[in-house]
Amino acid sequence: LCVNRTVARFVVENGGAERLVRLCKDEHERNQSDAVLVACLAALRKIASSLGLEELREVDAAELVEPRLLDSFLIYSSRQESFV
Repeated sequence: LCVNRTVARFVVENGGAERLVRLCKDEHERNQSDAVLVACLAALRKIASSLGLEELREVDAAELVEPRLLDSFLIYSSRQESFV
């Protein structure tokens, strides 16, 4: 939905971005589901590509959007596995 700039702005203005950030950062909010984490990261990145990163800085989402997707996933993943 957030491909459309108007819809992305509506999501941000109505607290959707804040909720996505909370779901990413708090594994209990997402029931320790890494699938939910990936979906939320993807949604935040889509909002950032539609509106620009500045819109998401206010909800403390820069660290979820700026690094590579895999890096963000590894930081907030419920599973603390080593892939080395």
